[in-house]
Amino acid sequence: MKKVSNVSNQFFVSDSSSTFLYKSFGNTFPEAKRKGTFLRFQARKKNIILDTILFTDTEAITLSLWMNGMNIDLIPRTSIEMHFFNNDKEISIINCDVRGGLKYISPDGWGLFEMNYKPSYPHERIIFTMKNTYTTNQKIEVDDILIKHMRDTVYYKSEGLYYINNRFIFEE
Repeated sequence: MKKVSNVSNQFFVSDSSSTFLYKSFGNTFPEAKRKGTFLRFQARKKNIILDTILFTDTEAITLSLWMNGMNIDLIPRTSIEMHFFNNDKEISIINCDVRGGLKYISPDGWGLFEMNYKPSYPHERIIFTMKNTYTTNQKIEVDDILIKHMRDTVYYKSEGLYYINNRFIFEE
């Protein structure tokens, strides 16, 4: 078993020197949500979900997030566009849709999206957007964005629910 270091009251990580980025719009993970807080936006518009600087190295990363409505027709077709920059110069664009990176759908419709990326430069900037041109007036809800090095394991506990690398594992 790997040594786990406590990096906050909620998170533990397999390597105490690890860095990870976590963005939550509420205080609980998806399967714990009843009327939680999350990022809600109009699906037909291009929405910036995340705009941040990545890590100081070029190790491969995993980006994951939870998205509601995966049990509703057309929502899994939501387009994702990721723009990567070195300083102010755009160096890469990745286009995909949610269903291509969908790893799990919970009974209440929250889905875990996940993808890997290998930065070319330290301190790359990522602008992560979502848009769904197939829907008319649907709203999309996103929460619990985790960016970590692929080699690391990030543990999280919330309201008696346990997660490893943003994946629900078990309930107390």
